[in-house]
Amino acid sequence: MRYYIYILFYIVALFFISCNSTTSPTDFGFMSDYYPTSIGSWWKYENWVLDSNGTRTKMISIDSIVVEDTLYFQGKNAFTIATYSKRGDTVIKFTNYIALENSKIYAYLNLTYSDGYSVPWVKFADLSSNNWIIVEKNIIRDTLSIRTEFYEKISCSKGGIVDFNFKNQVLKTQEFITDYIQRTQTVTPNETTGTDMESINQDLYCKGVGLVHSNYMMLKNVGFERQGYETTLIDYYIK
Repeated sequence: MRYYIYILFYIVALFFISCNSTTSPTDFGFMSDYYPTSIGSWWKYENWVLDSNGTRTKMISIDSIVVEDTLYFQGKNAFTIATYSKRGDTVIKFTNYIALENSKIYAYLNLTYSDGYSVPWVKFADLSSNNWIIVEKNIIRDTLSIRTEFYEKISCSKGGIVDFNFKNQVLKTQEFITDYIQRTQTVTPNETTGTDMESINQDLYCKGVGLVHSNYMMLKNVGFERQGYETTLIDYYIK
């Protein structure tokens, strides 16, 4: 979601203070069990910036997420998800679209690349698959004096059952992991410059509740500070 994804995001398994991962489940089920979509349902989250050690440094917003409508959107039966993000005295509204198809949940991101390739809907959770690739792109362009290379890979996996502490109770949640790699390089007669970034995002879904926790951490960010973001559920209402 965020928006969506500070995305973009196996390197290591992340363990957080409130989470404890165990074995993978054997039952598949329907993603609608993990993401209620009745109109009027809402969730409230705190969003935090993390340092390179995964420690909270500051809270950046409190988000209220509401299921507002259903519609047929870009080839899928979708739900309109509105996010009201309070940042200080300002409230900013974001609108996103999700679609639930049996064991899968899709988000409309409309990823578009310079070669014209696009991925409108991104499958970021699937109870029936252990691993899948959202996109893997390698774009190379040569001119008389400049060569540019771009590589990006976004892959996902279903993790285990994770205990999540919420208001003095332990919720059993299904874990999903998104891995993100991006590398760029520009070669000119005088210099070579580029970026090299890798990150990982962990989402936890609970039956009958929805998304309860999300952690995004940079694993590599050459030339820049590594940091992360945490989103944690503080209240919800399922209509």
